[in-house]
Amino acid sequence: VVSGFQMLTITATWGADVRNDGTKGPLDGEDLAGVSDSGIWRWAQKWPVSDDYEYNKAEFIGEILNVYSSETFDLDGYNNDGQADPEADSGATMYSRCNVAGVYLNDTTQFQRTGVKTLDLGAQAVTDVNASAVAVGRFSLACRVVNEGIGAPGGASLREYDHATNPPKLRLTLAGGGVTVSPASVAIAINEQAPAVRLAVAPASVAV
Repeated sequence: VVSGFQMLTITATWGADVRNDGTKGPLDGEDLAGVSDSGIWRWAQKWPVSDDYEYNKAEFIGEILNVYSSETFDLDGYNNDGQADPEADSGATMYSRCNVAGVYLNDTTQFQRTGVKTLDLGAQAVTDVNASAVAVGRFSLACRVVNEGIGAPGGASLREYDHATNPPKLRLTLAGGGVTVSPASVAIAINEQAPAVRLAVAPASVAV
């Protein structure tokens, strides 16, 4: 267990938007939460999460690529608690499980402008991330535009998980533990399949 000011920044291993007819769109250029000429779209992203740590803060980091209309958005755990796997689910199931109510973030306006966004997902997300880490070793997040009756094009799109610079990330702050590290800065990179998991230890003393 590591103590002090430390964060894990985890790159998504998979993500996609999904249309209301059950069509998934991984690696199609963008993940849309909104409406296109072909239908209504929602998205989900997933990350590996270790139960070696306890977390006390969860943040989503993602780049808004395109804004098609000025809307509000809801973000929650995929299938409410974040434990289901959107990659393994059918398109129809994924779409249904992205029908989130905005427990983490309700009616957020953060996706009304392009650029990289860092969003604190709140206390319920922390509870869900810790539970998901123990139960399934991953966590998945879902998003939808609140007003799905808007005309096309509408909503906003997210940069996809294969992007070299700004893929969707989950940043987790570790709860206090019992180890102290003395270098001014320590970073441990762990490759799990394609993504990188980075543990950053801020300047602090480290005790063992």
